[in-house]
Amino acid sequence: MEMERVFAKIAGEVSPSPAELKEEKKFAAEVISNLEKFLPKTVEVTFVGSAARDTGLRGDRDIDLFAAFPREMNEEVIVKKTFDAAKKAVKTKWETHYAEHPYLQSNVAGFQIEVIPCFKVEPNTGIKSAVDRSPLHMDYLQKKLTQRQRRDVRVLKKLLKTNQIYGAEVEIGGFSGLVCEQLMLKYGDLENLLREAAIWLPPIIVDYEGTWNSETKQGKVELLHRFKDASIILIDVIDRNRNAAAAISSQSLAKFILLAKAFVKKPSEAFFKEKSQLASQSKAKILNKIISKRGTTFLLIELKKPDVVDDILFPQFKRTEKNIFKQLEASGFHLFGSCDSYSTGQLLFEVTSSELPKVKQLVGPPAWHSENVVGFLKGKKISRGPYLNGEKVCIDVEQHEIELIKITEQLLRMEKTGIASHFIVPAKSAKVSLVKKVSKTNLNVLAKYLLVKEEWI
Repeated sequence: MEMERVFAKIAGEVSPSPAELKEEKKFAAEVISNLEKFLPKTVEVTFVGSAARDTGLRGDRDIDLFAAFPREMNEEVIVKKTFDAAKKAVKTKWETHYAEHPYLQSNVAGFQIEVIPCFKVEPNTGIKSAVDRSPLHMDYLQKKLTQRQRRDVRVLKKLLKTNQIYGAEVEIGGFSGLVCEQLMLKYGDLENLLREAAIWLPPIIVDYEGTWNSETKQGKVELLHRFKDASIILIDVIDRNRNAAAAISSQSLAKFILLAKAFVKKPSEAFFKEKSQLASQSKAKILNKIISKRGTTFLLIELKKPDVVDDILFPQFKRTEKNIFKQLEASGFHLFGSCDSYSTGQLLFEVTSSELPKVKQLVGPPAWHSENVVGFLKGKKISRGPYLNGEKVCIDVEQHEIELIKITEQLLRMEKTGIASHFIVPAKSAKVSLVKKVSKTNLNVLAKYLLVKEEWI
């Protein structure tokens, strides 16, 4: 009963009013009617997404319209026809955006409209582009979701949003609205979903349609092999070969499981309330105190992001961070951790010291491999040694470069240091600095790293 009380209270706060819902649907219908005047009769325009299915949050005001063309047509033609029709149907300043292929976006009368060309396909028959599934999802979920489930989807979205794990964007790695809806179908209602999630042990398999017989050992093994390394496998209800939850990171899944455990144990509206945000001035003051107490060094690398779509660029950004971390450790530095701010192209590393010792130890072969020992010692300017460390011959040699900034700059300019392809050129001209105190430039990335606290652990 307590869970339902909380859900009902939150639903009242986040659900659009009947007037808002009516306005959205009326506006979408008008735009569709205008679009259809300038499109071939074979094209079906569908209003899809959370607003269309009554699972959106108050104030979202997103209108997603998909123009589905016969699949025998080619991509270039359907994009051109859609663009021409949209620009004639709605007189506004359209912006071209890119996913798998171009689509249009604009703000009209307080709504954000997207007009997306796609191909007509049937469920589980293969697609020509990723967006082809959207009209099928709309048809399927509109028929399947009950009013109670639609309400619960809204409450679930609010829970995820408050705790920063809502959205399939690569930088978030969270739960999409579509995933929320398919999970609700599988588990029936939000209370049951949270109770089940509280005892999840990854990898999780959710197969609502049962197309893979995932309840059997063979079906489970086949799925785990097909979608290896996935922490959660959610078989798309209209495409059995797709993991609808592929965007969810292992960290976001772990956070959701923690949330579910904590909420089931003690249901409360606090799980849905935004934490008060510190003013920048107060945050800077707190961060400066933390930095001075830690006695470590913060290295900041600022990269200019190339003009590449986020789905490609963000994984490369994370891989670059990971490999710079490894290279700094291989150079002899001890690192506590790292953090990134993708939106600003910043990488932050916490290091024990800004300088290395002036000497370093080189470990050679076992003493009894005489020829290898001779080769190891040849040409070395030895500061101490040779000496034995256990069975191995070691020497100390001088380090000519010991400063963190200079070594980092060298690493960024070197080939084969693990910097991802799109960042090789930006890395050569990256700004490298040591953070002495908080500034407007570094405040957000420092706060993300130092002020982290998972509330439900």
